[in-house]
Amino acid sequence: MTVYRYLLVGALNLKNNMKTVYFQIIADSRSCEDIDKKILDLDTRLQKVLSDNNIVFTFKDYSGLLTWEDGTTQRRTDYRIEKTRGFTYNQLFMLVNSIQAPFYKIK
Repeated sequence: MTVYRYLLVGALNLKNNMKTVYFQIIADSRSCEDIDKKILDLDTRLQKVLSDNNIVFTFKDYSGLLTWEDGTTQRRTDYRIEKTRGFTYNQLFMLVNSIQAPFYKIK
C-alpha cells in the first residue's frame, strides 16, 4: 500500500511540475497588406506543423485588432503549450520558428 501511495503521489507531482511554454504570433501591416489573411495563414501552418509532430497547444486566443499611433495595425494570437516528455524544448522551438520566430516565455 505504501509503494502504491508513493507512486501515485510521484505521478501527481510530475504533472504539477510540468512547465508551460507561452508565445505569440503576430501579423503586422508594415510587412503585409492583409493582416487578417496573414494571421490565419500563420495559425493554420503552425497547427499543421505541431499536429504532424504530436504536439497539442492547450490554449489559443486571438486578440483584437491593435492600432498604434503611427497607423500600424497588428493581429496577434497567443498560444500556450504544456511541456510533456513527448518532445524537447528545442524540437518545439525549431517547429514554431519554422513558421515565425516569436519571443518565448517558460513558466
